[in-house]
Amino acid sequence: MPRKPRIQATDTPYHITQRGVDKQAIVVDDDDRRTLVRIFGQTVIEYRWSLRAFCLLDNHLHALVVTRDANVSVGMKLFQQTYVRHFNDRHGRVGPLFQGRFGAQVLERDEHHLATLRYIPLNPVTHGACDRPEDWRWSSYRATIGCGRPPRFVDVDAVAAIFDDGVAGYRRFVELGIEDAIGRRRTLTEILSKPGGIRIAHDDYGYSLRRIGRELGRHHRLVAVELERLRGVPEGSGTSGTGARGS
Repeated sequence: MPRKPRIQATDTPYHITQRGVDKQAIVVDDDDRRTLVRIFGQTVIEYRWSLRAFCLLDNHLHALVVTRDANVSVGMKLFQQTYVRHFNDRHGRVGPLFQGRFGAQVLERDEHHLATLRYIPLNPVTHGACDRPEDWRWSSYRATIGCGRPPRFVDVDAVAAIFDDGVAGYRRFVELGIEDAIGRRRTLTEILSKPGGIRIAHDDYGYSLRRIGRELGRHHRLVAVELERLRGVPEGSGTSGTGARGS
């Protein structure tokens, strides 16, 4: 059955998601992160999108963009091709990096737009990567609320215009969701105590290999080896992510 065509129109807000194939990492280190953000920013500028928010975790990217023209698919295709070529060349790999087509949810109502503006900066909080959204470097939130110089591809003015008192209002709006975001996450210790915990912590919750390694008292390279092994084990098989601590 052929895939349904993307809904593309002018002046349309989208919640874009881009995930790694099989939930694997799309960035390995800060050099990859800087490159991905730079290429995505170049795409935003070239295709004249209004980027209201973005957040990058190890294995996925979220963004809220408003397109002036009906070009979200062609823009994301260029972004994918450019970044995957860089990533594969740098890491000596071949094949796909992203999980099929990107996700693009049309935000049809104002409340959906607002909810996404809050959801994106709180994503690393929900995943346990930080306790406050402004502590996460790989997000537009810090710059939007004035904690740093915003890159020219982030439309801070468009976000400020939504709230009566500008970015201060946006900051309060996001902070109202912090407690709920923390409440939705599971502690890393709890996750790692479950069967296949390393895979769940990395692939589903976005914890880095280094963070998992610190929790387990193991080098992150050993964690990576265990992660690859667990990806070949059916879920619920009884193999615990912490069971190989001494291996």
